[in-house]
Amino acid sequence: MSSPSPGKRRMDTDVIKLVESKHEVTILGGLNEFVVKFHGPADSPYEGGVWKVRVDLPDRYPFKSPSIGFMNRIFHPNIDEASGSVCLDVINQTWSALYDLTNIFESFLPQLLAYPNPMDPLNGAAASLYLHRPEDYRAKVREYVQLYATEAALRSLQRLPGEDSRAGGDSGASASSAAAAAGGASSTNGAHGAAAADGTAQVSTNDDDESSMSEFKMVDAMKAVAVMDVELTVEERNLLSVAYKNVIGARRASWRIVSSIEQKEESKSGSEKLDVVRTFRTQVEQELKKICDDILDVLDSHLIPSATVAESRVFYYKMKGDYLRYLAEFATGAERKEAAENSLTAYKAATDIANTQLKPTHPIRLGLALNFSVFYYEILNSADRACKLAKTAFDEAIAELDTLSEESYKDSTLIMQLLRDNLTLWTSDMQPAG
Repeated sequence: MSSPSPGKRRMDTDVIKLVESKHEVTILGGLNEFVVKFHGPADSPYEGGVWKVRVDLPDRYPFKSPSIGFMNRIFHPNIDEASGSVCLDVINQTWSALYDLTNIFESFLPQLLAYPNPMDPLNGAAASLYLHRPEDYRAKVREYVQLYATEAALRSLQRLPGEDSRAGGDSGASASSAAAAAGGASSTNGAHGAAAADGTAQVSTNDDDESSMSEFKMVDAMKAVAVMDVELTVEERNLLSVAYKNVIGARRASWRIVSSIEQKEESKSGSEKLDVVRTFRTQVEQELKKICDDILDVLDSHLIPSATVAESRVFYYKMKGDYLRYLAEFATGAERKEAAENSLTAYKAATDIANTQLKPTHPIRLGLALNFSVFYYEILNSADRACKLAKTAFDEAIAELDTLSEESYKDSTLIMQLLRDNLTLWTSDMQPAG
């Protein structure tokens, strides 16, 4: 099994640690998006309340703080009542790269609720009450707890985590840069992994999950367009990529979590949970394979043959390389070898076109370099080739930065930052210990 990059490994480790803690965690589109059930701290007016808190991890985690947002309503000076987002200044003042995600729910949020900062408010009314009429403030908090922060209130929430806009902070990049890290999907309902307090995997099907159903509908709609054998517009191409990314992300996250749990159960003598965990992992792998096979068939049979513009051809070959890489993440033996070889071929085909027909600053060319370098590092375990590719792409883009168009500036510089971050992490990981 390939080794993830240090930054990705840190993110995975922190999320898995949180999943295996006492907290109830629901993974959304990937390990960088999840919802945690949070209980109000004792000896505070929030005691007895229960909230769903969404966390979005930035690409530069843990060096950049997570975005945190309450999904059901809460009355607090530093939490926006309309969006549920927690004041970023308050988060940034507290966050350190030395922290992990359990600190958010066992230290940061309990302290924030017990001791608000009324001098940096997002809710002016709450801050005013807290400063000038503290008894009224506590009464208002308890009123909100009774109305919006009970188990019954959580069950009545119509918006599901994947669709809720109350996440707080910036939760993603634009369509172009999102496409650079796009995933794959299928239109088949499947199982997602959560975790119980004891760390065992739980299976929850999506049959009644409106969020998942909407994602599947998006996949079906975009697939219907993709098989028309015509050149897709940029918007259609990005929507197709995002649609598949949305449904494969949670399954890749589930696989990482359940694989980690399986390894721990294997180390225990006579584990009663091992068979259940293995069964679930197999189920997730079957779904992942179906998802990847689905989009790969669309790419090979329709999108790649119909692509005439260089930008589209690079985009689709990169996408093909991505989904073959996802297959290689969990496949073993000859199947893994075949997936890795085919992924390498697709990435090279995309690179040949990109290097001759797209500028070094083009976001699709940069996104290709980013994903191709990750393939070298994680699938082929070749840190040298990964670093060389990432550095070359970054240096060539820097040399032509003054030619970058205004409309692609944000996307291109974001991907360049990711390339540089990976280089920093990979080179530090290659240094001998001590």
